[in-house]
Amino acid sequence: MKANRVFFLFKSLFSPSRSEAYILIRVSLSVFFAIFILNSIIAVYSIFGISSQLSEHLSGVSMARNAQVVLQEQIMAWQNILFTGNKFTEFQSNYHKFSKKSDEVQDFLFNLRLQYSEDSNISEQLLRLSLLHKEMTSILSRHISEMEESNFSNAYMKVILTKGMESNVLDALNDMVQKIEEFSQKNSRYLMMRYMLISFSISLFFLAFVIIYGKEIGRRLIKTNAILETLVQERTKEYVEANLSLQNEIKEHKLTQEKLLSSKLEVEEKNKLLSISERKYRHIVEGTSEIIFTLDENWFFKSANDAIKTELKINPDYLSSYCFVDLICDEITDTALMRKILIEKLEEAKREKKILKFNALLKTPNLIEPVEYKIKIEFIEIEGESEIIGKASKVSDSKFLDAFISEKCEYMIRNLLFEADSISHRITDNLQKYMDKSEVNLIRIGLREIIINSIEHGNLNITFEEKSEAIMNDRYFSFLNQRQNHPEYKDRRVRIEYLISPTKAVYKITDQGKGFNHKKYMNNELLKDNLAHGRGIAMVRNIFDEVRYNFRGNQVLLVKYLGDDDLKQVNDISDSIQEEQVNAEVS
Repeated sequence: MKANRVFFLFKSLFSPSRSEAYILIRVSLSVFFAIFILNSIIAVYSIFGISSQLSEHLSGVSMARNAQVVLQEQIMAWQNILFTGNKFTEFQSNYHKFSKKSDEVQDFLFNLRLQYSEDSNISEQLLRLSLLHKEMTSILSRHISEMEESNFSNAYMKVILTKGMESNVLDALNDMVQKIEEFSQKNSRYLMMRYMLISFSISLFFLAFVIIYGKEIGRRLIKTNAILETLVQERTKEYVEANLSLQNEIKEHKLTQEKLLSSKLEVEEKNKLLSISERKYRHIVEGTSEIIFTLDENWFFKSANDAIKTELKINPDYLSSYCFVDLICDEITDTALMRKILIEKLEEAKREKKILKFNALLKTPNLIEPVEYKIKIEFIEIEGESEIIGKASKVSDSKFLDAFISEKCEYMIRNLLFEADSISHRITDNLQKYMDKSEVNLIRIGLREIIINSIEHGNLNITFEEKSEAIMNDRYFSFLNQRQNHPEYKDRRVRIEYLISPTKAVYKITDQGKGFNHKKYMNNELLKDNLAHGRGIAMVRNIFDEVRYNFRGNQVLLVKYLGDDDLKQVNDISDSIQEEQVNAEVS
């Protein structure tokens, strides 16, 4: 019945009539419906346009966040290469992941540049970020190739050389994501304002039309008013539902921002831990007996560690006045000819960017006699600048390596990190008689980690929580120095006993601390949670054939078998640690 009444109304309005009032009503109503249809089309088109633009902004934000996640995965793959690079299967897997994630980051950045090409600021910043990421990837890839050639013996040196390059790229990408989010929020507000303006204009226009023509067509529109009100209510309901949908999307966006902020804080914490680790190993390098130096293009010294003063008697204040080639001497052949040949080799290696290794006698005015050194020269590029890095190690101890049969010795060292590095070299030098240099290097790294743990967590009684807090507050080395000079701990020593024979190498390391629950840490999962410390036990379990602690936890026995399986028996050092374990259990 209602539909019939509406039909009759429309029919009466548009039926032939000579009345001027009816003509006015018909014309006014026709104009009204024309305007109504036009405004409806404009409103629907605006809604679809706004929805499309909002979808593009949300897509851009999502793409930027995905770029962050993939970049973090690429950096983690690089870190995994450093610690497991000498294992072929894991190296291949991590290197493949590193390359794949690098390409994914570039794809995300390229797509973002296409999406925000109209905004010159964002587009230019994305281009700079893409170039910065390509530069980082190129440098890290070159380091991986160089470390692979040296069987990852210089992995820690490469960590030092990168100087937090990953942090710069991460920070740049985080800033980029923040700008994209701000840009999206700004445009979303603009779109909402435009939507509200359109809605307000439509409503205002209808209101003016009703005021102007209301008196003439009011009586004829009474019956249609209910229908129009229903339509308005339905449209308003749609607007309200759309508004609620937008509010829900805004809430989801805020939650995503909070998660992203939390992820950023975690990354900053990891970077801070890595920075402390870098300073730790820089401290070790400064304390080693090996001479580590850099040269300019004319082979003059630019910098060197403290070993150049103790080994070659060169004053660091006058270091730049010394030419590396002038230190080369030869007691048999002509010195000038020797230097000419060496310079030719150095220049050739510099042109081809290859590593140069050789033995030479070094002599300074302050040395009584020349000393034979094993010298390694590398030519690298850091941030577009060429660097010449060298290392010189004494070879006097290796002259009798062919005559070496067995060795047994005992040392007591102080609570100094550089002494841990020096003693780890001394007690592994003669292992070259029975195994490859790469295996010797792994054993040396494992012993150094265990000795450092004995110093830090044993003699100095530094707990895991104390170390973590000191690292987070960027005061670890000052904290370490306080413990080293503390009256309760300063006189403690680390005892190192070892035996090297043709069948095995046995090391017993004992500290004067109260011990620890070693069973809790005999788990490789520890390495995943602690990048800067706590990885020593997990590492040595993969290096040595036997890792055994006494009951107290302040003494560890490390065994590496060099012969057949039927010779795998522990010597008197092993027996002594078993005795101590039994006595501890009884007490």
